[in-house]
Amino acid sequence: MDNYMINKIMQPGYFYARFGNPTTDACADVIAQLEGAEGGTLLTTSGMAAISLVMLTFLKSGDHLVCQFPIYAGAIKVVEDILTGNNIEVTWVDSNESVEAFEKTIKPNTKMVYIETPCNPKMSIPDLESFGKLAEHHPQLITVVDGTFGSVYVQQPLKYGIHISLHSCTKYTGGHSDITAGCLSFCNKELYKNAHWYLVLLGSSLSPSDAFILHRSLKTLPIRMERHSSNTLAIARFLEKHPKVEAVFYPGLESHPHHTIAKKQMKHFSGMTSFEVVGGKEVGSKLVEVCKNKIIDIT
Repeated sequence: MDNYMINKIMQPGYFYARFGNPTTDACADVIAQLEGAEGGTLLTTSGMAAISLVMLTFLKSGDHLVCQFPIYAGAIKVVEDILTGNNIEVTWVDSNESVEAFEKTIKPNTKMVYIETPCNPKMSIPDLESFGKLAEHHPQLITVVDGTFGSVYVQQPLKYGIHISLHSCTKYTGGHSDITAGCLSFCNKELYKNAHWYLVLLGSSLSPSDAFILHRSLKTLPIRMERHSSNTLAIARFLEKHPKVEAVFYPGLESHPHHTIAKKQMKHFSGMTSFEVVGGKEVGSKLVEVCKNKIIDIT
């Protein structure tokens, strides 16, 4: 890319949609306000595009990544198939471990700590405040949180000192199964500019039409998330009392080991839950088959 194009990217104004457009920026600005993102927000073509973008922008050959396990399966494949193949070292830490366990794995070449909250699928809730303080002791670190299971309405990781907040907007933010999209929100402009450069180069910019639809969905996000959360809490409480349920994983339940942390950093507890049935995998598989295309009354 020649200097003319580079200068164009760095200057205000619009001249080519992949480099930026007013419709996409209008939507990004709303998400940035919801996130408390002083650095701004970038919109991508999918959640996977956001995950790939943040890893490819800030990790280089010879770097070390500390990553929570489990995380979204697509993110695991990016780490295993792309990052490790490009000489990036990875250390996995169980999602139920404390921040101290993550800190013990940090090396001089560690450049990123990557976590999810709530965690997919264990529904673990890492303490965002504790992870936000990691960079105070390790200034080379960038902390990244995938908050897709919570949404930009339910929690704001940047307010706890996290550097980058990531979401698949295909899920709660879009909410209507009519687009795929992702977003990255930044604590400062330097991180934003670095990621924006890679966004343009990789062609991951969200289209104006999809940004318009996403902007529409943001108007109903609060009421949708409140109802998602109240409905799921009712389901989780029902399952917790069911004799054929072994365990229920939902941060809104007092029995959840991270319930106190969840209350501190989440407005609501979201619509995601998981549970284990008595009888293990075989019984669980039968339950899934029975539930297909059926509405079950739990009242």
